[in-house]
Amino acid sequence: MERVRILKFYPYEVPYRRVGIVAYFDIILYGEILIRNVKLVRSAHGGLFVAMPTLQAGDKNIPIVEILSKELAEEIRRKLVDFYKERMEGIMKDE
Repeated sequence: MERVRILKFYPYEVPYRRVGIVAYFDIILYGEILIRNVKLVRSAHGGLFVAMPTLQAGDKNIPIVEILSKELAEEIRRKLVDFYKERMEGIMKDE
């Protein structure tokens, strides 16, 4: 069984922005845990990182989900980044 499976992918690429959210994902962990609204974010240096869902309380963002295992967090990041790059390459070829 896959530890990380992508259920839905929502590209959010804004052509004039080079920094910020580029996609949202709904993922399933271990076939049993559904996490919605996982963000893939492009940093100012061009790297992509994953931001788990948060709850805004006043001026603070409180994490709703935390991945405690560094290994699992890296596996999630790698899966989402690879999926995003493959999809975006496909879209660019179609244009």
